[in-house]
Amino acid sequence: YFSNAHSILQEFVEDVKEEVNFEDDADGDVFPEIRAAASAAGAEESGLCVASHAEQSVWGVGLAHGHEGRMRAAKLALGLAICQNQGKLEEFAKKYPEFGRMCANVGLVEMPAKKRRKGGW
Repeated sequence: YFSNAHSILQEFVEDVKEEVNFEDDADGDVFPEIRAAASAAGAEESGLCVASHAEQSVWGVGLAHGHEGRMRAAKLALGLAICQNQGKLEEFAKKYPEFGRMCANVGLVEMPAKKRRKGGW
């Protein structure tokens, strides 16, 4: 799911390094409310990263044990939030199939049924 995180985000944000703010919270003490909410939702204990884009007034949270994993997860979360805000989830679910499956697994989009082969084995 994370392999397309940067590509998805970059379709909405021209310069990710300059326009997106990443706040890494390895111990969960900078954002205790987010840590508590994640725990209440059943997430295992891990660090978190909050990615925000001030111009679009949107943010996303990535959870993972390692810094790089948190960054990728936060990029994906922010990309998802922007897609949803702009009404483009269906479009991006088709363009990025792994992203589409992730969105479908949590009920955000409906993926079309796979076409079956006709005839033969």
